[in-house]
Amino acid sequence: MLPAKGGIRRKYGGITTTFGLRKGDLVHSPKGIGFVSGQTKKQVSVSDANWRRLGQISSRLCTLIRRSTGLIVSY
Repeated sequence: MLPAKGGIRRKYGGITTTFGLRKGDLVHSPKGIGFVSGQTKKQVSVSDANWRRLGQISSRLCTLIRRSTGLIVSY
């Protein structure tokens, strides 16, 4: 992600939205199971495992399957 003016990057994920989802969360939507890849005030963008967008779906229609922890595990 490129920095904005002043060299400061905007926040990306991590913050839970007013409807309880955040970027990277695994959700079940009418168009299939996918990951939250963005949001507006009323909708969430849901993408498949290859990060191709399934659609912008109302947050009321999405149910959380697994919360994104943002942790990277190395073996």
